[in-house]
Amino acid sequence: EDRVQANLLDNVGFDAKGARLPGMAWAQKLAAAMFAVKLQASQPLRIEPLALLIETSARAVRSIARDDTGDSKDSRGPNAAVCCAAKTGVGECAEKAVSGHWICRAGLRVACAVITLAVAVLAKQQVMAVTALTGSVSCLSMSVSFPTLCYFKLYYRSISVGTRVCLVAIGLSCLAAQVAGMRKGVSDFFK
Repeated sequence: EDRVQANLLDNVGFDAKGARLPGMAWAQKLAAAMFAVKLQASQPLRIEPLALLIETSARAVRSIARDDTGDSKDSRGPNAAVCCAAKTGVGECAEKAVSGHWICRAGLRVACAVITLAVAVLAKQQVMAVTALTGSVSCLSMSVSFPTLCYFKLYYRSISVGTRVCLVAIGLSCLAAQVAGMRKGVSDFFK
């Protein structure tokens, strides 16, 4: 009988039947410590895009609010903060997005880290449900749904009707799988 745990760290130091391996108790602690160091080292890589998205969105909202009140000092228009990546490149857009006050920028990054940490701590018992939820929504979208839809949109006029039908079927199948995975993840989360 296989007793492999879903959490990788719960398997370190045990055999496939769940029996502790003699002299290997230290391996689980070492693996957990190394995993924690890896997560801490990679956390800024995950937080920075989120923080830049929030900063850029806030700039766009402020720009729209200024335009609505007639107090616009930004001649680039209300969507300049959002559209700058398309016109000037992501690097220059990021530079414009982070040109705000450094205390606000640092506070936003700390808030993002605290929020993600709170979700991890609060959802530790539902790690499989969270994994299913994020996997069904984001991973399937990025790897199958979005490329299929982009291809469909870009080459709509030059592809055959059969190919169009196939691409629509793939898109609808992915959407159905995402909805089913999201439904299961949410229901498992609240069990």
